[in-house]
Amino acid sequence: MMADPFELLSTGVQYWVHRQEWPSLRPVQALSIPVILAGKEDVMIMAPTAGGKTEAAFLPVISWIEDNDPEGYGALTISPLKALINNQYDRLDLLCDSAGTKITPWHGDVAQSIKNRSWKKPNGLLMITPESLEAMMVKRPLELKARIQNIGYVVIDEYHAFIGGERGQQLLSLLARIEVMLGRSIPRIALSATIGDAELALTWLRPGKEMSGRIIAPGGEQSDLELGIFNIQPDPANSQSFDWLTARDIFKRLRGRNNLVFANARRTVESLTDQLGRMSEIQGVPNEFLPHHGSLSAELRHEVEDRLKEGRFPTTAIATSTLELGLDVGSVHSVAQIAAPANVASLRQRLGRSGRRGSPSKLRIYVEGEGHLPDSSSIDRLEMDLVQTVAIVNLMIEGWLEPPRADLLHTSTMVQQVLSMIAYTGGVYIPMVHKVLVDKGPWQGLAKEDFFRIIKGMGKADLIAQETTGELIVGPVGELLLSTYEFYAAFKTPEEFSLQNNGRTIGQIPIDNLVMPDMLILFAGKRWKIKSVEYEPNIIQLERASGGEPVKFKGDPAPVHRRIREMMKAIFNGHGELGFLDEAGYKSIERARELYSDLNLNERPWIGVKDGLLLLVFDDDRVRNTLCVGLILLGMKPFGSGATIEIGCQPSDLKGILEQLETIFIDSDLEDIIEKLPPEPLGKFDEYLPPDVQRWGSANARLDIPATLKFLRYITRSIA
Repeated sequence: MMADPFELLSTGVQYWVHRQEWPSLRPVQALSIPVILAGKEDVMIMAPTAGGKTEAAFLPVISWIEDNDPEGYGALTISPLKALINNQYDRLDLLCDSAGTKITPWHGDVAQSIKNRSWKKPNGLLMITPESLEAMMVKRPLELKARIQNIGYVVIDEYHAFIGGERGQQLLSLLARIEVMLGRSIPRIALSATIGDAELALTWLRPGKEMSGRIIAPGGEQSDLELGIFNIQPDPANSQSFDWLTARDIFKRLRGRNNLVFANARRTVESLTDQLGRMSEIQGVPNEFLPHHGSLSAELRHEVEDRLKEGRFPTTAIATSTLELGLDVGSVHSVAQIAAPANVASLRQRLGRSGRRGSPSKLRIYVEGEGHLPDSSSIDRLEMDLVQTVAIVNLMIEGWLEPPRADLLHTSTMVQQVLSMIAYTGGVYIPMVHKVLVDKGPWQGLAKEDFFRIIKGMGKADLIAQETTGELIVGPVGELLLSTYEFYAAFKTPEEFSLQNNGRTIGQIPIDNLVMPDMLILFAGKRWKIKSVEYEPNIIQLERASGGEPVKFKGDPAPVHRRIREMMKAIFNGHGELGFLDEAGYKSIERARELYSDLNLNERPWIGVKDGLLLLVFDDDRVRNTLCVGLILLGMKPFGSGATIEIGCQPSDLKGILEQLETIFIDSDLEDIIEKLPPEPLGKFDEYLPPDVQRWGSANARLDIPATLKFLRYITRSIA
């Protein structure tokens, strides 16, 4: 007979549980406790927000610390945000105290006196960001080794926030380096509310496979969902913009309760907050609508978080992704999303912020109507933003989430980790770098020739040098990087590019997709051709482009997965659930489906526009990017946006163009195509690499030639 999980906990932890007056342990906690205390497996704990996964990890971890009393720190907890560490500290402090152990938050905002006391007498839990852990590894590795020599566990909070990104590569590299340092494997416990492919995510948790892993994801705790999509249709004749109409609806529906409203850009947050503030002033009522985004000071963000958590005054936070992760902001009545979401995982994570304590999850999505006006173009009448939203919601209801992308090179983070490894010892041999970062670390499957391409590129750039003994040492450029505090962060703060025309700055935009000279972009309602892209400083030189009226589809705030594009096509073909649409949205989808059928877009996916045609690309964004690169190599000026590419040709010319594209991608060597790309530093340290390595990394992230060839053959068959 299996032991009662509660009886496996230490005395102090049991006492703390009794004081919470819980009727019983939650399923995720009961399942996790014996597995974690056994200490023989990695564990990935998946449960909804407020589903008890934090206690599922820390009840057994703190029990182990109390029962074993290891010298030094007993466990590391790694979190993506300083604010999350602060939240977890508040949540776990009394639990640790009951178990007779300590908990230390460690990040840039923690008082140095607290850090000094903990460093002199390490004990219990050390809660830290990857950046602070990196700094320890570089600046005082031997001291760190002595203090973590006996740790029993590594806990990774908000695990999904790390997967596939630069900080994830950094985190896995750090964990591999720690295990090499200590000479043993340490169980890893990952906590997440949102994971696409759970098995793939578990594999990603320990690429070297030195320890087996287990997924703990009990069901049955999902709340009911109340969902509505509102198709907001601007009326320019009456000066009723999308922003104003959306603000009016939010003001009417959300006042008087705590809510979260998510927007895809800071400018939308500020515009909407301003509209709502003015409406409050006109109505003579207190303003409950406050902004929350990364450009605000920490003090202002904390004021909004505290006001939500305290619940004394109704508060609606208008936020970017800054409130998407599991910050404790108390009970939230509902969540709203402004404009089409780009992916299912993000929308699901945002939805998880509501529906706690037995109440239903409530989600409103506001999408701008585009095809309701008499002069709307064909592409506007297809309502691509609305269709994308419906597709994402359908996939979310099905339970599908984007799987983590495991094939990205992350050359920037490898630069950082190689330099950090050298700084750790003063020098390191190439086989050891390969063992830690490739064999045990996150660059699993990286071909040796590609590994050496990066190492040689670092040498060319004077980031590293090689002694006659073969040992790698830091080069002069690498010394400069290591001397700055900014080195410890693997990511760079999202930067905006200044748009300039004839010496005049006309605005700024973030760049999340491939940009090349001769591509067309839209800005301020006008069509522009890119003359040049400069990464230091971030400037895009433009010139006015001729052509017809620009397409109004605004594109996506982030890359969109192929499965979403396929679902969009299915929606056009009459599939999918529409019951959550308002009347305007339902009519818009019906009109879009009718037009899609009338134009026979399922068989011939292009629309004639003035001076060209618009090709529909219901595929991964990398396919659209690859097609644009091929068209530029043919001397054309494509405009890629969302699921469309505008091409300056007549329908009768399309077959010949597609055949030429297919020839380029079949006959040209990949290196020849890469050579024609502009050097593009995707990551923070890529700019220090030679142009050829930058092009190679960019092509890996942005292009997909096999999938593009498959798409070209499908289109060619539709013409024949």
